Amino acid sequence: FVIVGFFAFLILLILAITSTQRWQKRLGKRWKSLHRAVYLASLLVVVHFLWLVKEPTRPLRYGVVLALLLVMRIPWVKRSIVRVRKRLRGRR
Repeated sequence: FVIVGFFAFLILLILAITSTQRWQKRLGKRWKSLHRAVYLASLLVVVHFLWLVKEPTRPLRYGVVLALLLVMRIPWVKRSIVRVRKRLRGRR
């Protein structure tokens, strides 16, 4: 679990360092593909947490919440959520 946690930490550290506007300009289109590594890091973090604790319910809860948040980033899911929110606002 230590190695998995260390790799997750390294990925997140690289993403934090390259999050400035200067790095975005320097990396150009590669910046976006680099920052998609957040999905790998999030998976590694959940696996690390699962292996760390004896009782898996808490890490699994965090994993489910994380999975829902990441699913909400899928473009067609995001569009559907926006449509539903607009409909609900119109009913007020």
